Amino acid sequence: MLFSTSFSILRSRRLSIASSRYLMTSLILAATVSLTACGHKDHWQTVTNDAGHYVASFPGDVTSDTQSVDVNGSSLSMQTHTATAVDGVTFAVGSVTLPNDEPALQQAAMDSLAGDLARNAGRPAPSVPVQMKDTQGAALTGHEWRSEGTIPGTGQHRVVIARFVSKGAIAYEAVIVGEKAPSTQVADKFFQDFKPQ
Repeated sequence: MLFSTSFSILRSRRLSIASSRYLMTSLILAATVSLTACGHKDHWQTVTNDAGHYVASFPGDVTSDTQSVDVNGSSLSMQTHTATAVDGVTFAVGSVTLPNDEPALQQAAMDSLAGDLARNAGRPAPSVPVQMKDTQGAALTGHEWRSEGTIPGTGQHRVVIARFVSKGAIAYEAVIVGEKAPSTQVADKFFQDFKPQ
């Protein structure tokens, strides 16, 4: 069961990184509430998103979305892919194309993505460095953020695992959200198969 309809809301509005990510994260978190087990436990699909500059694998059917976001007065493109596997666990990857690859702008974009997730996911947790690779095998240093707690204002328990990284003028996030965490094997495969181009 997918929730592409929810993401269509974002297509009709031009938003700041902070506000758009706030809505996207809210939709991901809310969608897992009503989703039932849909199968696909072993049905991994690999997606190459040339516009979003990434390759990722998802354990289920995948929906995609492209939207415009406003960052400091500039209209930028955000690419997303989302899939829901068994037990209502949601897997999502998003990328934001920045005006340039200045380190300060890269960090600001990743901080915005992580900050919006933290505000929606319940108990904040400090991020830790994590080693990642791009599609050419080059090493990238990203950050992993984990949270387990109650979504503010809902009383619903959620586990969130997210990774943030930038390469060139692109900022990325890969997120797992569910009432409980997936197995270590599934989580590791999702994060290891996610590779910026």
